[in-house]
Amino acid sequence: LLYPEKCQIDLVKKGIRLMNIPDINERENLVLFLQNYTKVHQNQFNYIWKELKLALTNARHGIYTEYCIDPIMSYLSHLMPSNTATFYFKYLSQILFSHLLPLFHNEHLLLYFTKLSNLIIQITKQNYNDQLNVIQYLLKYFPIQCGQKQPLFVSVLISITSTMQSDQ
Repeated sequence: LLYPEKCQIDLVKKGIRLMNIPDINERENLVLFLQNYTKVHQNQFNYIWKELKLALTNARHGIYTEYCIDPIMSYLSHLMPSNTATFYFKYLSQILFSHLLPLFHNEHLLLYFTKLSNLIIQITKQNYNDQLNVIQYLLKYFPIQCGQKQPLFVSVLISITSTMQSDQ
């Protein structure tokens, strides 16, 4: 079953841009569209991946709103439990330090914190070195002056250390 001819990759790009809207129901519908499009058009995943990375970069630099981060985290989290998770895992691990962790600097972290931290924990769960590097990153950028963010940082630090084996 293929999408109609009108449903091309340009529509995916528009859908990612539309994830900037504040309505959570609309954003989640866009995520479902993107998930289904990816299933049917796996050969276009590299283009979709490029657009997602661009959207995260744009959100980090204030070009896009922080609303787009939450649905992108939903989409990326959806990739992990799939039967092709090893294929997608290499993509996710490549953006861990360049795109995902810098999102902790955003002042609206609370809007997408749960999905972001869960995704980071999923990515680092099997890799001790990544776990240590994420912990070091979070400690380096711990928000000493922002009392609202401190519990969030502590929460993700606890979650990461709890996934580590006792001998580590």
